Amino acid sequence: MRKIYFRNLLRYFHNNHHNINRVNWWQTLRFNFMLLPFKTACKLPFLLYGKCELGVLRGEVEFLHKPYKGMVKIGLTDPFRSIECTTYVCIIGLLQIGKEVVFRRGTHMEINGVFNVEDYSYIGDNVCIKVAKLVHLGYGLRVGNNTTIMDTDFHYVINTTTGLVKDNSLPIIIGDNNWIGGNCIIKKGTKTPKGTIVAGPYSMLSKDYTKLIPEYSLVAGSPAKLLIENVRRVNNYDSEKILADYFKEHNEPFAFSGDIDDFCLPKYTK
Repeated sequence: MRKIYFRNLLRYFHNNHHNINRVNWWQTLRFNFMLLPFKTACKLPFLLYGKCELGVLRGEVEFLHKPYKGMVKIGLTDPFRSIECTTYVCIIGLLQIGKEVVFRRGTHMEINGVFNVEDYSYIGDNVCIKVAKLVHLGYGLRVGNNTTIMDTDFHYVINTTTGLVKDNSLPIIIGDNNWIGGNCIIKKGTKTPKGTIVAGPYSMLSKDYTKLIPEYSLVAGSPAKLLIENVRRVNNYDSEKILADYFKEHNEPFAFSGDIDDFCLPKYTK
């Protein structure tokens, strides 16, 4: 069975590799011209790729920079993750979006409140995002595959002793340069400081960690707890290549001295 699966996968890739990240022009035009003023829509700031379904698009979009073609890409994929998946977008509320933002294929996005996405955020395959009031994703965020981000529980719960009912929605504020692993759950009321790493899979966050952990910490578990302080992701292609080459010949840890930001952060071009 395994041989048959891989043979079919290779055959599919061979026949469709040139279509994997082809722009879906019909949905791209619909998305831009239904949400944006005509002159802005003509610049095609949003590019949609592959299979994509559009729900209600009667919300608003605010750009954090001057719009240009392809500043937000929705539906990119590769042959081994979400190539067969369908992206879904529904915008009834307000989308505030930065530049060089990527939502991978299979993203399920429903915006009823305010969804603020800072520059260079990268949302992985099959991520579910539901915004009832406010979700803020910080600068340079990375979110792994199959993670869920929801600022609401959808249903209300009543205390049978006091008769009190609490709000079922609270804002989510994700700090700059966070790295959230795959198959995690980010629930209402979550706030994280700069540089937080959420280890996947199956970690769950639902409280204000800015008061509990320092910047550049690693948390994990359900509910997530502090595991390590003073760690951060190396999210720089050149640095990753240096490290990969080093560990081909060495077993001991790599010792770095210099500008940690320059070593860890991507070299953004725009």
